[in-house]
Amino acid sequence: MRLFSIPPVGLRRIGDFYIPPSHTHTPQLMRTTLLLLAAILVAPTAFAQKAITLANPTNQELFAGFTGAGFSPTPAAGQLDSDEFAISGASDGDLSFGATQTASSDFARGASGPGVTTGGIYAFTVPGQPTVLGVQPGGSDLTPGAITVRYVNQTGNTILDLAVAYTIVFNNDQGRSNSLNFAYTADCSGGTGSTFTGVPALNFTTPEAAGADPASSIGGVARSNTFTAINIPNNQTFCIQFQIDDVAGSGSRDEVGISDIQVNPSSIL
Repeated sequence: MRLFSIPPVGLRRIGDFYIPPSHTHTPQLMRTTLLLLAAILVAPTAFAQKAITLANPTNQELFAGFTGAGFSPTPAAGQLDSDEFAISGASDGDLSFGATQTASSDFARGASGPGVTTGGIYAFTVPGQPTVLGVQPGGSDLTPGAITVRYVNQTGNTILDLAVAYTIVFNNDQGRSNSLNFAYTADCSGGTGSTFTGVPALNFTTPEAAGADPASSIGGVARSNTFTAINIPNNQTFCIQFQIDDVAGSGSRDEVGISDIQVNPSSIL
């Protein structure tokens, strides 16, 4: 709604502003003022997505310092930035980009080695691996569900090709197989509601039969792919997504997780 008012006594109106008549306004000064006002009015809201820049083209996420303490747009120690991560499919609801989930809940199950039973998000510590953003799926927790990671192109150019690499970590301790599949979108302006494209070559499923030896049931699988002609304009957000679900078997579910995520524009214009 626009408001109308009577000009204050002694002031002259220019547009929506009132100025003393004694002030001198050169054409150059007026142009500069209008440009500054326009910049303020059209400036986009800034979020703390993972930035891809020319100075730092490879964005690597090792989850250093993450202790499974939840998600926040202003993360404290042990938390992840919810402007960068979103979670869907938990029994406690979805974690949207920019939301806060730090209390004891599906989103803050803490740090642990493999072998947990309560559904939710963990920081898994696995020998020989960086910290793992881990999931214990359950009947009402992330089956199906997804972890979505948001980036923004700040190279000043269009990203033509994008290289992605990550490690899947799993604990095959139960008699049910679970999938952890990859999808992406070059335009994540709609957040988790954006249209994602699956990549069958990157699909992964844990074995259905539980490992006989708990010590040998923990595994890691490297995945990588280069997406050509992806064409992400400067300042556009894009997302990668890790989709989790039941596949076969019955009973409890294997733990799965992601570590060492690397995203790198291999060609820009």
